[in-house]
Amino acid sequence: QNKKVKHLIIDEPDRFMRSLKEGIYFSVRFEQLGVRVEYASDESLNGSDALSELQQCVKFFTAEGSNEERMRKAIAGGQKALREGRYPYPAKLGYMRGTTPGVHIINPESGEILKSLLIKIASGLIDVSAAMTEFNNSPYVKSGKHKPYRSDNWKVVVTDPYYAGIVEIKAQINERNENGLHEPLISKQQHEKIVEIVNGRKRKHGGPRKNGNPDFPLNTIAFCEKCYAEEVALGREGI
Repeated sequence: QNKKVKHLIIDEPDRFMRSLKEGIYFSVRFEQLGVRVEYASDESLNGSDALSELQQCVKFFTAEGSNEERMRKAIAGGQKALREGRYPYPAKLGYMRGTTPGVHIINPESGEILKSLLIKIASGLIDVSAAMTEFNNSPYVKSGKHKPYRSDNWKVVVTDPYYAGIVEIKAQINERNENGLHEPLISKQQHEKIVEIVNGRKRKHGGPRKNGNPDFPLNTIAFCEKCYAEEVALGREGI
């Protein structure tokens, strides 16, 4: 809306808009601001007569059709890849590109630590928050190869079915294959347990870890047979 700007020069109409309605609408909006949209590729598009406006509309219409065709091909290609067990997008955390397109392989730097943390979460040895802290303090993150995670993003990572060997895309493609060709980090049962923990967890801290904390060996659940026998004798077993 800078009043000094009087011209918006675009190479082709499809670089301006890829929709007939939007092309007409925004051309009018710029005109209302005193800015004329002009195209460098074809001088005949820049006239103020009906023929020039019709040619612009044809260009917008062609661009819209091309856009729809590209979307259809992208969706069809994505569905085909997923049905074959391939993931046609960039490798997720813990993986990297392999020799076969869409079949990613485990990244030795990030994959092993993520695998370890996912198994610990599923086993109840560590909670989701502590796992995030451990990952953020790992050499992989500390070296600057990945940004530290926040709680909301970390939950998305640990509940991703991809790590259980499942490839899926919900938006547009809406396809799921339980038998992805990549090597999973955890089993499907472990994945389901993590999802259950993340979705059903009410407290951040669920109590001491089952197997204790190696950094604090005394911070664990202690059991005294003598005390237990006395409680049983008093009829207070399980209290």
